[in-house]
Amino acid sequence: MLLVLDSSSITDTAGAVLVCAGWAVTAYAAVRQRDIAVQALRASREERKKRQDDEQKARRTLTTKISTAQAEQARQVKRQARSLARIEDALRQIQVSGTAGFIHTEPSDQIDVLFVTSNGAGLGHVTRLLAVAEQLPDGYRYELLTLSKAYEQVRAPGLTVHYFPSSDATQERPHRWNRVFRSYFRRLVEERCPRAVVFDGTWVYSGLTDVCRANDIPLIWVQRGMWKEEKDRTSRQRHDVFKVADEVIVPGDFAGSEDIDAGPGVSPLHVGPIVRTSRSDLLTRTEACEKLGLDPAGAYALVSVGRQAIDGDGSGSVDVPELVRELCPGTTPVQVVSPLAAAGSGSPHAEQIEVYPVMPLVRAFDFVVSAAGYNSSQEAVALGIPTILVPDLATVTDDQERRARLLAEKGLVLTAKSITELRDALASITTRGVREELMSSLSNIDAPRGAAEAAQALHEMVERSKWPVNATTIGSGVPSRPEEE
Repeated sequence: MLLVLDSSSITDTAGAVLVCAGWAVTAYAAVRQRDIAVQALRASREERKKRQDDEQKARRTLTTKISTAQAEQARQVKRQARSLARIEDALRQIQVSGTAGFIHTEPSDQIDVLFVTSNGAGLGHVTRLLAVAEQLPDGYRYELLTLSKAYEQVRAPGLTVHYFPSSDATQERPHRWNRVFRSYFRRLVEERCPRAVVFDGTWVYSGLTDVCRANDIPLIWVQRGMWKEEKDRTSRQRHDVFKVADEVIVPGDFAGSEDIDAGPGVSPLHVGPIVRTSRSDLLTRTEACEKLGLDPAGAYALVSVGRQAIDGDGSGSVDVPELVRELCPGTTPVQVVSPLAAAGSGSPHAEQIEVYPVMPLVRAFDFVVSAAGYNSSQEAVALGIPTILVPDLATVTDDQERRARLLAEKGLVLTAKSITELRDALASITTRGVREELMSSLSNIDAPRGAAEAAQALHEMVERSKWPVNATTIGSGVPSRPEEE
């Protein structure tokens, strides 16, 4: 089919097309403008929402900071209130009259030195302080306050012993125990008015520090050395002594010397090894055996360790007296029974004795088997006794393993930290040659002067503490009016 259009029809059709195209352009422009408007509105809404979120976050952050600051301020107020309450309580408890450092007391009641010990595992702290006390000048008055449950062992003519139960003995919480101890110590100081307080232990109780400083009484810390590395590194008191004490006396150790950083304000005074018993104090073998009820013709070993864990080789525990009987034929083990030990805890293979101090009787024994504590180690060396040291590896502070090892390296003792080593040491010490070799090395050791040196230093500290009595008042110096003629 053939379609024929005239010119007018073409013209009308083109016009219609143009009109439709104009409408399309107009419609597209309108849609585009709408899309742009929608996008702009969406962006505006998102920006407004982000601004609102930022404002809310800022308000929450500010609220948190304000709450934290208020909480910290409240805690600080509570801490200050508690500190003030403690100070006020201490001031109420500590009633000082007269010149600072000299509470009013009758002259007959006043003492020069009050020695104080912690509880410890026995009487080591007590023995060390009594060694110093017995070297003080004639006429000095001193008393002992101890937390050791073995206090009755210390009974001696002319010595006053005060006992206060430790927190371990009472199973009391440390906070309450310290409060009660502070009150007890304050009353004791008021009654006895010591010119100086000497403490032996590894931790100075806050009550000692508070009462001594409130009364201007010098507090001297006798600080046995050879601490375990971890304990030494973490001890706040040992390296900042001035916060808790005024002076430090460090007893020497035959195992070796060590430098102690006591912190600012305190220079430690190092003295020789402190030993209570000297060779001149030793009874003869016959006298010692008679005092102990032993036949002088027999052979004896003094054993101050019982069924003790010896973990050096992981082999567990051993009854040392039984081992002595097995490896040292003809030798009778004699065991010192600690007053702190449970009933029946002594070895059935040993003769049992209860005596304090035992070292003046040591010539009754051919050799000694002992833990490597400070006192027993120093006494063994100072008194020239063939000794096997069995270090207690479970101690918290005292590094007995290091002490025993260093003494053995110097040829002064034998040491054993395992059952195998103990068997070897017992087999060796029964031979005369080994004992003579040990005694030859021990004979070259000078007599220790640590107790006398510490006593002299303490005497000088006490003399210095007397200076407040020099306070005085004199007249105005206005001359009196001459009498009229």
